[in-house]
Amino acid sequence: MFTPKQQEEIKKLKEAGVSILGISKQLNISRNTVYKYINAEGGQRIGKDGRHLGFKGYLLDNEQQIVKRFLKLGGNCVDLAKDIQNDCPYQICLRTLQEFCRQYRHQVVKKNRKQRLKKPHRKRSLTEIVDNNKFVPAVPEF
Repeated sequence: MFTPKQQEEIKKLKEAGVSILGISKQLNISRNTVYKYINAEGGQRIGKDGRHLGFKGYLLDNEQQIVKRFLKLGGNCVDLAKDIQNDCPYQICLRTLQEFCRQYRHQVVKKNRKQRLKKPHRKRSLTEIVDNNKFVPAVPEF
């Protein structure tokens, strides 16, 4: 996949009158790749299979905003998906969002949780267990 700058370069060469074969030789790419990027609708990102990237393209185009939201939500991708649902014109794939956010997970600031005070474990005597009715001795029947 080419960057948007490389895609623009292909389109500028085509507009300048350079042939498909000339563009492919100049950029050292196949003619089919040149056709794929020339036929793409304006500004869409193109994947390997020739289709626009959809949600992945949206994530790449809005990377800074999504990372800010991700960090603000404490690294929770489910809440992030709910947050961007209204803004995104594509169907949101949670796995794709998680893969995208994986590289930013180390930046998440973990909140300090209150440490529970653990009571020291104390052995109880048999009389305490019996008194609390938690112990029912099993009497074998003969």
